[in-house]
Amino acid sequence: DLLAKVTNLPYLELNFYSTNLNDEGCGAIANVLRASKFITDLRLYIRHSTKMTDVGMSYLTSQLSSLPFLHHLYFGIQKTSVTDKGVIGLVDVLIFLPNLSYFGLDAMDCGGVTDQSAEKVVGFLASTNTILNQFWINLQRTEVTQNGANKIRGMNSTRFSSFYVDH
Repeated sequence: DLLAKVTNLPYLELNFYSTNLNDEGCGAIANVLRASKFITDLRLYIRHSTKMTDVGMSYLTSQLSSLPFLHHLYFGIQKTSVTDKGVIGLVDVLIFLPNLSYFGLDAMDCGGVTDQSAEKVVGFLASTNTILNQFWINLQRTEVTQNGANKIRGMNSTRFSSFYVDH
């Protein structure tokens, strides 16, 4: 039983590349996350899975707040059908992760990601509640404009040991 094997792992990396992972599959992954309370490092690579939508993203992000020890989070949603709604839902949850020090998001080729997502990321980075010191985001071939990407870049400050925006 996979669930029994991962519940005490501090590190979890799941790679779904060109698997046609759909929203129901994301729900199954969310169940694993719900049971994995001690994860400190989570990396989800869901790439080239166009059947994954904002619904699947919501399933996954809804479980993040149940991971109180999480300090490293990477979401690779490259070439999925996730839009602003999914990205904004993810960013909304980040504020409830008090130990988060690294956040990475690869939304390359997600055509429904726009400046609305960029504005939400800027709001999160401006928050005084975050102890984030490493930030990485890839917005290549999305609908985020140069202006939106520059607003995120403008949030770079001395509090980040690593800060990267690709657009």
